[in-house]
Amino acid sequence: MDQASRLSFLNQFGPTSVQRRDTDSLSIETKQSVDITIHPNGSFHFESIKSSIKTLVTIERWISKIAGLFKRYNAKTPLFDINFRSHSDIESKTQLTAVSRIFTALRTTHPLTHIQQDSTPTYIVTRVKPASSTKSMFISYHPEFVELYFTLKPLTPNQMKNRFLITPAEALIGVLTREIGDS
Repeated sequence: MDQASRLSFLNQFGPTSVQRRDTDSLSIETKQSVDITIHPNGSFHFESIKSSIKTLVTIERWISKIAGLFKRYNAKTPLFDINFRSHSDIESKTQLTAVSRIFTALRTTHPLTHIQQDSTPTYIVTRVKPASSTKSMFISYHPEFVELYFTLKPLTPNQMKNRFLITPAEALIGVLTREIGDS
């Protein structure tokens, strides 16, 4: 955590704010509106509301740098589980029309499996055959967003090659556009 807190390491992320909570975690807000949290056990996560493929390219690079830091200061080679979850907010004016069209298509073609929870129903649209680098992939929608989700197989820092996040995300986007048609 001391190495992760050094300015030379933090400057790679274009930080707008850094918060160190003793030994529990290090939180970084970036110029790209991505929040990064690093924990001393080797886990870390990224959160971004306005993600795009371009943002994924940046996050991919950052994941490799953070994983490399843990590899350098850990006696054994760490394995990282990576979960990707992205959703489109229907309140966003730029996405409102496209997401409304998705909901209309899904409701009229009935490809849904309904999972009822107490207060927030989630609709699983399709479970996608996992890509070679993933454990699972699926697309779901909720009354407020469409979600793409995948879990990668555990990776070492050396396996974090170009496009390890982008390839499964593009595969899910491809399935979604085939299901609902191009806009």
